Amino acid sequence: VDPMMDDIPAGTGLFVSLVVLPDGRLAAAYYDRTRRALVLSVETAKDSGMFAETILDGNVAGADRGMWSTAVVAGDGTVHVAYQDALGDQLMYTTWVAGTAGVPEIVDDGERSGDRTHPVGAGAVIYLNNGAPTIAYQDGLTSDVYLATRAAGAWTVNGLAVGPLLDGFSIGSTSRPGTPVLAWGQLDPAKGTPPGLVVRTP
Repeated sequence: VDPMMDDIPAGTGLFVSLVVLPDGRLAAAYYDRTRRALVLSVETAKDSGMFAETILDGNVAGADRGMWSTAVVAGDGTVHVAYQDALGDQLMYTTWVAGTAGVPEIVDDGERSGDRTHPVGAGAVIYLNNGAPTIAYQDGLTSDVYLATRAAGAWTVNGLAVGPLLDGFSIGSTSRPGTPVLAWGQLDPAKGTPPGLVVRTP
């Protein structure tokens, strides 16, 4: 008997992240698996219930972009989006401003010194820390949580929760005034107990 394999469904609206623009319009970033694309659908007017889509990345031969999509909006209306390249298992980032998609950037390519390439970007969440886009995400090989921060056009990546405990299967964030807070599930493989919840200020 062939073993069963878990898989995500085909179609659109996967890993949806909903934000509100400064003018009150809704915007939803999501993964369209049929087109293998990252899409942002923006309300045409406040409370209109009508949406216009922009493909932010993918939808071309040889690409599969948009898994684990997560979005946050800045005060100037810029939508910041983090997501995964599903073929390379790399963490990606792009933006949307006034109807125009930004240039996709590789945040973490999974390269680790002295080791094989790690799959990264699962469980991602993006937030703004003093205006700087910051992404918390999982290193899928080690089940560690990493934090990537963008400053002066470059990304800095640091381990946030590394070690024998298994972390980062699903990460959430919020921002108190000036203080981001993260939460994720954590498993101790030595105990084999159900996952616990970690709440932490990075």
